[in-house]
Amino acid sequence: MQQSNRIQAWASRGGVVVSTITLVASLIAVGKTTAMADFKMVAGNASGAPGATGIVVQVTTGGSDTQNVGGADVGLMFDPNVLTVTDRSLGSGWTLGSTMFTANSVENANSTGQVRPAIASMAEEGYDALAPGAEVFTVTFSVKPGAACVPSNLTVYDWDLQPPDDVVGPAPATNPILYTAQAGVFTVLCPTATPTFTPTSPATATPTETSIDTPTNTPIATSTSTDTSTPTATPTPTITPTFTETPTPSSLVINKAMLKIDTSWTSTNGRCRILAVVTDTGGGLKAALLAGTATVEVDDADSYHAAVTLTGCTERGSRIRCTSAKGTTPVVKASFRPVEWPGTLIYKARIKISKLADTVTGGFPPKGPVSMSLNEAEFRTDSISLCTPRGAAALLCRE
Repeated sequence: MQQSNRIQAWASRGGVVVSTITLVASLIAVGKTTAMADFKMVAGNASGAPGATGIVVQVTTGGSDTQNVGGADVGLMFDPNVLTVTDRSLGSGWTLGSTMFTANSVENANSTGQVRPAIASMAEEGYDALAPGAEVFTVTFSVKPGAACVPSNLTVYDWDLQPPDDVVGPAPATNPILYTAQAGVFTVLCPTATPTFTPTSPATATPTETSIDTPTNTPIATSTSTDTSTPTATPTPTITPTFTETPTPSSLVINKAMLKIDTSWTSTNGRCRILAVVTDTGGGLKAALLAGTATVEVDDADSYHAAVTLTGCTERGSRIRCTSAKGTTPVVKASFRPVEWPGTLIYKARIKISKLADTVTGGFPPKGPVSMSLNEAEFRTDSISLCTPRGAAALLCRE
């Protein structure tokens, strides 16, 4: 866990009170890890409109197990482009005795997007019994006035990021307790424009007065007036514009994307998967795939960057399949299935990249939007922004 190094870095980077850090460092001593069947640290969900203030996010225990906890070194990551920290405080779950609580400064939290508390139970028993649902700490946010109307992650994390073991049992053993981190979501609420439908209804009532005056002078005018009303029923063929929805020549449209960071100590388990539609009017994509010169790049809004070359591509029937050589990492698999469309060559593409190292995925949960580029003779790129976190290490985006 390298707790002593982490605590020193904590004191220097976060502006945390050194006396409390020293106490937490002594609590998180090297010991035998206690693996619990079902013990979680859960970030709550929250929402607010741009400019809203006083929004409290709770970090609580979850699962089904009650744990005797002597200290915790668990923080909360957020998007500083969306939220601003105004306060952080100890949760109500610590009930057996006095508890020491410090955190990095508000200024540091807002510049790094990380609230880093240090909690140490000072109860006579040397611990607090944290049952499921116990409040560990809270963070109060305000929403930035210009925040985009998309969800963002609220992620529980250890200072050393992995494994999640910076919760410790009672003194003097202070064995680390393994837990599962469960992310929350903050949703920026933006108003929807509904008043546009009201002006249309009163306008239809006014023409009825003019038609009543004309029949008194010339009765013949009544037959001609019925003829002029019929042409309004003819402009029904509004079905044709649906063809403009098709992808433009040499374009890329992402339908679904899944990104996961590398979380393993012993192997590389980062991966990503993309489903997309590729338009190729010139036919150069097929030639590039079979020649092994087409490249793919996948990025999130933070540090996730996977760049690979599609190799080992062969044509089977009308479908092109690509598989990287055995024994090489990352492992790349892709398929391009042509779809018939008048005058245009369109492929449904499935791309899967696995065994990605943390140097590629980064150490923090992926953040939307997710972008992808497909490069050969043509350069194609697209992004997808409707994304939701999947646990503490993955992100799923759908069109």
